[in-house]
Amino acid sequence: MSARRVLITGVGARTAYDGGAEGLFEGLIGGRTGLGVARSFDTSPLDVAYVGEVSDKVEAGLRGDRKSSLALAASIEALKMAGLDGKGELVGGVW
Repeated sequence: MSARRVLITGVGARTAYDGGAEGLFEGLIGGRTGLGVARSFDTSPLDVAYVGEVSDKVEAGLRGDRKSSLALAASIEALKMAGLDGKGELVGGVW
């Protein structure tokens, strides 16, 4: 079997750290936690005090449910970082 090469040209993320992939990197390197008090649901029936919750700041114009919008926003961020606009280029993704 021949060796396969992989080239990563862009990264995108939507996490509890906010700020996309850069915010995630800075939060992890800086030793900060992404946990906080839940804002979008009631945690009283659960035995938890803090949660890692992605903020409601999703780019305007993205349609679909919340999960799809977050995935699309992260994909757009990765394409921009790679210098692609997603029109005409050969693009791939791994989930």
